Amino acid sequence: MNYKKIIFFNFIAVFIIYACFELYTYSQFCKSIGFSIPFFQISEKDTFEFYPPERFISLEKAEIKNNIKYEKPPILMIGCSYTWGELLPENETPEAKITKLTGRFVYNWGISGHGPIPQISLFNLEHKYHLLKEKPEYVIYTYMFHHPERLWCIEKYNVLRKEKLIPSQPYNILYNSYLYRKNKDHEFERLYNNFEMKYELFLNVVKLLKQKSEQEFPGSKFVMLLYSDINKDLCEGLQSTTEDIERNNKLFDLLYSKEFRKTLEDMGIIVISTEELTRRKMDKTSDRIPNDPNHPHPSSSAWDEIIPKLVQRLNL
Repeated sequence: MNYKKIIFFNFIAVFIIYACFELYTYSQFCKSIGFSIPFFQISEKDTFEFYPPERFISLEKAEIKNNIKYEKPPILMIGCSYTWGELLPENETPEAKITKLTGRFVYNWGISGHGPIPQISLFNLEHKYHLLKEKPEYVIYTYMFHHPERLWCIEKYNVLRKEKLIPSQPYNILYNSYLYRKNKDHEFERLYNNFEMKYELFLNVVKLLKQKSEQEFPGSKFVMLLYSDINKDLCEGLQSTTEDIERNNKLFDLLYSKEFRKTLEDMGIIVISTEELTRRKMDKTSDRIPNDPNHPHPSSSAWDEIIPKLVQRLNL
């Protein structure tokens, strides 16, 4: 009996089985967050629960759907669920309100639960709705305080490595396997568990996002809208432990500070806060969607107060 052949073929069989399990785990993970392979490419069939595909349409299709001709240059909005308009009817989202006031078509690339990292992939032509015939005049990134804490987890880790924002690691099953993705998450947390390091990394992500925006859309203006949701009681869903509360206190204190704003402005970013637009903090109960199962998101009435002033400020 040729034991070498038996060992060899057993090794091949084990490798094939492992590869199949690895691919299956990867595909299931992609499916669970609404993406097909590769990451950040919206699946034809499996989309986010709150991401109806009609809101990812092109300007041309929107003109046909709405029986209208958009004469002014469009606007691109990027960010998280605030941008997307989580739990809001389609006609009450921030982009719908901008369109109604300005007659401009607004591309909405908000991705719930994420910070700015997936937007980098959108600018890398990895998104199936990326191709824009009409280039936006403004790219508006709506920022909320928790974005610097959304730099972890595997899909973002891969983007950060690809863009050389964090050191690349040699191939290692614990770094590259989706079967062991939790370990990778913990490894990233170990490398960037220091708040100041996360803060610096977040600023580098925003800087890269602005650069990619300007490369993709020459002549466009990059705007960062700071949503001043600084009533900590309204963010109870993000404060389940004492450690969460301490971390969020740091985020609140630093990331709405003059220092943070100046750093952004030194990057050439147009910085506008909702507080300066409305002359108040967005901390009323009416500023939030009631009975939100996660943590309270901006209500339609909050956007009704913000958007007209933003339109006026940017002369849209």
